[in-house]
Amino acid sequence: MARVALSAAGNLIRDRVVVAAVTSIDYPRPLRAGQMLRLHAAVTRVGQSTMTVVVTGQAGALDATQVLKGVFEIEAVDAAGGSVAIDSKHRKDVNT
Repeated sequence: MARVALSAAGNLIRDRVVVAAVTSIDYPRPLRAGQMLRLHAAVTRVGQSTMTVVVTGQAGALDATQVLKGVFEIEAVDAAGGSVAIDSKHRKDVNT
């Protein structure tokens, strides 16, 4: 789930990102062995240097049941690993 969250955040800002925190992970229903798992990530908040990404997982067919949900705080960083500001255009796109 963390890789999906990182991918969604990185694709939005087109810069380096790291997982700063895992806020929650819930498994409301069991996932059976052999079931198809489909993951979906959505950036729900963009701050000065961090983003909130919600990853959900559905099992089964297109009208599938949600079997997991994770909330991740993702931070934009430079090559040295220090925080960097996220361009304000991304905040407007997501936070409106």
